[in-house]
Amino acid sequence: MKETDSSEYKLKKSDFFVLFSILTCIIIFVLVFHFTKKNGTYAEITVDGEIYGTYSLLENQEISIKDSGGDVTNIAVIKDGEIYMAEATCPDKLCIKQGKKNDANSEIVCLPNKVVISVKSDKKADFDTFAQ
Repeated sequence: MKETDSSEYKLKKSDFFVLFSILTCIIIFVLVFHFTKKNGTYAEITVDGEIYGTYSLLENQEISIKDSGGDVTNIAVIKDGEIYMAEATCPDKLCIKQGKKNDANSEIVCLPNKVVISVKSDKKADFDTFAQ
């Protein structure tokens, strides 16, 4: 009997074709994702479902978000085309941990304070999703 050594496996043409196909699909997916990503142009802030305000992402500013009683619950900051939650009175501070946002259709949510920051774009998208 002859023993086979697995370290001597040689790649065949079909193996190269499969690897090439997989790499090509990955590259196409990354390029499509990269070039279809849209940056937002403004942020819409809602408190308890009501529009609190609309703010341009092109203008650096600090926004104090108040509840219905007039108390400041959150502070949002727009800087260099991005928005983030700088301060919050909620106990878990998850809204602060969500980081900076500038992609259209992205959000920062503070559930305890009922604050939602939605990044939106004036530009119309070519398509919203992929379908197969």
